[in-house]
Amino acid sequence: MGGRRRQHDQLRQRFFQAGADSLASLGLIEAANRYVCPQCVRAFLPQAVEARALTLEHAPSRRLGGKAITLTCVDCNPQAGSRLEAALMRERQLENFLRGKPGRWRGKLITEDDIGASVTIVAEADVVKIAGLPRHSNPDAHRTAFDYFERHVGRSDWRFKVQLPGYDRRRAAIGHLRTAYIAAFAKLGYAFLLNPLGARLRSQIANPEREDMTGFLATTRLPVDPSARALAICDAPFSCLAVQMGRRVVILPWPPSGVDPYDAVQHTGDALGKMHGKAMEWPTGMELVLDKLVAAQQARLG
Repeated sequence: MGGRRRQHDQLRQRFFQAGADSLASLGLIEAANRYVCPQCVRAFLPQAVEARALTLEHAPSRRLGGKAITLTCVDCNPQAGSRLEAALMRERQLENFLRGKPGRWRGKLITEDDIGASVTIVAEADVVKIAGLPRHSNPDAHRTAFDYFERHVGRSDWRFKVQLPGYDRRRAAIGHLRTAYIAAFAKLGYAFLLNPLGARLRSQIANPEREDMTGFLATTRLPVDPSARALAICDAPFSCLAVQMGRRVVILPWPPSGVDPYDAVQHTGDALGKMHGKAMEWPTGMELVLDKLVAAQQARLG
């Protein structure tokens, strides 16, 4: 067994045990020595780790720079998560292009007459290189477009458009919601998700095409490091858990408050600009801090 595979197996075992212990500490006797997948809330025996029915979940996804922080089952990750990840990747690519970040993209160059040719665009520190892809274009359109560009090289009185592949904005939004939900679970635990509002979140994530929820995603206009990630328990303008991922902020319920933030956000103008609360660092693993707090309170009362 390779060293990395062994490390991953040990991490899965550790995450499984942390989840099982947390469920037991909350008094969920029926879940003793079980791990409950945070997305579908099905319970799994310890053998599920060895059988790889439970997989390491990265939040954000590994392709977007995230690290493994919890476990989800194979039906929820990668099968369900990958569909949302694809939209997030397209969104990230478009934003990187618009920021002028060095990289490589596939797209189209379109003339003033709306004739387009497929191209590869390579942006470097101080130069942009464009190469045609004739096999991916209509031959006549490709020839006409590049004849147009060649005729206008060195002139300033001409225009063209660059078109990159689009993406499903709704799926990208639900992708952000899923990432925030997974991070909140790893940070807070089962006390965060085993409630009616948690069930509402899971239903929306499982059915991204349905618009059961609105108002959960905001984008700040402030200059923000794209790699910045944090959680914050907010008490104004309403009680919620705010999860920041770069310029995106996802609003989640803060269960101890009993407040439905998606109802509150409809009555609060510019809620993002008015939010303040206690910040927490992004989880590095199964921290489950709310579970530990609730278990300690139960122990004092019992």
